[in-house]
Amino acid sequence: MISFLKKLFLDNWQRKLLSIILAMIVWIVVNHSLSSTKIISDIPIKIINIPKNKTLIGLGSNGFLKDKITLNVMGNKNFLDHLTSNDLFVLIDVENMPNHFEEIITKKNLVSIDSKYNLERSIKKIKPSVYEVRLSELITEKVPIYLSDPIGEAPLGYEFTDIFPFKLNITITGPEEMIKEIKSNSLNLTFNLNNITKTELDALYNENKNSRKDVINYLVPTSWKKINIPSISSNSITIDDPESKYMRIDFIKKDLIPINASIPIQLFFPTKNNSKYNPKTTYLEENDLIKNMNDVFLVTTPLFAKGVSELFLDIIKDKIVIVISVDPKDHSHSLKWNINYILAIEAEKEYVAKALSEETDNELRKIQPHLREKYLKNRFRSFLNKFRLWSSSEKKLNLKIKLKNDKVVVSSSKSTK
Repeated sequence: MISFLKKLFLDNWQRKLLSIILAMIVWIVVNHSLSSTKIISDIPIKIINIPKNKTLIGLGSNGFLKDKITLNVMGNKNFLDHLTSNDLFVLIDVENMPNHFEEIITKKNLVSIDSKYNLERSIKKIKPSVYEVRLSELITEKVPIYLSDPIGEAPLGYEFTDIFPFKLNITITGPEEMIKEIKSNSLNLTFNLNNITKTELDALYNENKNSRKDVINYLVPTSWKKINIPSISSNSITIDDPESKYMRIDFIKKDLIPINASIPIQLFFPTKNNSKYNPKTTYLEENDLIKNMNDVFLVTTPLFAKGVSELFLDIIKDKIVIVISVDPKDHSHSLKWNINYILAIEAEKEYVAKALSEETDNELRKIQPHLREKYLKNRFRSFLNKFRLWSSSEKKLNLKIKLKNDKVVVSSSKSTK
């Protein structure tokens, strides 16, 4: 066995070593001379020498397009086996070119990202591929941003009331077609209330204690004053409207406020049933809940409001009326009721005037008068729309109303939250 191994490895060892070396050389030469074809997708495209007043849709600040291209590449097999779309990009020079042209992508358009890849030597050719280039006018315009109601939940103990301003403008630069499309579709900015902490609102609430101001103004942080417009930029764009410094989200404390006034309650008779149900045939029954005072029926049980300001309540409490529609829909003879407001427009004017006269926020005073009025009118209407009567801190007033012969009987049923 030893003699066999000795003969195998040592006899004529020079020839055997030379044979091995020659075999390796042949393998290397053959391996590097083998050609193959590879389809490479998602190859980046970079545009250079763009005229100052021109741009392309989807062009990034680094000169690369959002578009990618797929190429059929022929070259050294070993090289192509390791080549990916991350190792190269297609370069298109648009200097002195028309606004619309077709670039035939060839080997000369390929650029290696890594210097270790010699594309010139390792790639033989590319199956010609056409890329359509469209240059657009580069324009700068102001585009409106509409502030939507925030998403998320207000911190515990607080309720979202309003957001101001309702509309801002942002200056954007980009392809004319994209700017027009953005303007036609409008931009919307929505904040998340989950990003506001109870600690922040508590601090603002405590600052307001020394004044009549019960609406809490949360000033929007600078870092929030941005908007994403992917068709224009891969990064968020800062809102440059001077009015953006007044951006605020308003909250109200969810405290129960006693109304301290009796609420009138009256019947409404739809004209379609006027012959059957009218003031001569149907009347309200007086009971522990409803009292007749000088022929005016009043709900005298203590009632409360929640989620509105004291100023609003002071103005509106004498203009509230509960209206019962005498229009039974089924055999149960149940009637529906609603809260109505008398002279609501006059109440709105009074609210705006008082709110303006009592305003202590110096920044808010700097806002144009018509915008401040619009802001306060919107707040008043928001309070009006969500105003409810509460019988306790956890229960809304829930009236059970029945038509019994010629009497409308009102009672307070089990209240709902």
